[in-house]
Amino acid sequence: GTGGLRVELLAISEAPDGKTLVSGYLLKGQNGAPLPPALALVARLEADGSLDKTFNNGRSLEIKNDVSLVASGLAVQTETSKSSLSNARETQKTLVWISHSLTSTGALLRLDETGKPDLTFGPDGQVHVDTGVVQSGFEQLSNTKAAVYGSSTAGTTGAIARFLTQ
Repeated sequence: GTGGLRVELLAISEAPDGKTLVSGYLLKGQNGAPLPPALALVARLEADGSLDKTFNNGRSLEIKNDVSLVASGLAVQTETSKSSLSNARETQKTLVWISHSLTSTGALLRLDETGKPDLTFGPDGQVHVDTGVVQSGFEQLSNTKAAVYGSSTAGTTGAIARFLTQ
């Protein structure tokens, strides 16, 4: 990220094309002090560790909001579309779980291959939810399902929220 006083990476995933995806958060700073809110951060890297020039114009994707956000889950989806009867094209979409810090609210964001929100997935490429779960993990279960898991907001029971992603 740019101007980061603190960057923390929380999730990593390898795409079928061998590129590496990372997510986490970024705190900007001024005069050595952090400036809230935290920005969710997603980047795609080449095999040599450099930023992928085809993803978000070769920059890390900083997701801004008026509350602190953390991109703490990450997965790659493969989608096959047919532009004609004989021509099938496989595309990769990136699923990112973005949680609001220390709450049970968040959003599942789907990005296209260039790092732009997939507008076929929901408004701004996101589905906003209050899972009732203080999230501690995110997994892609299959090419069409993902889950967020953790504990209930009371902290007394485990909880799983499952999403259809296509």
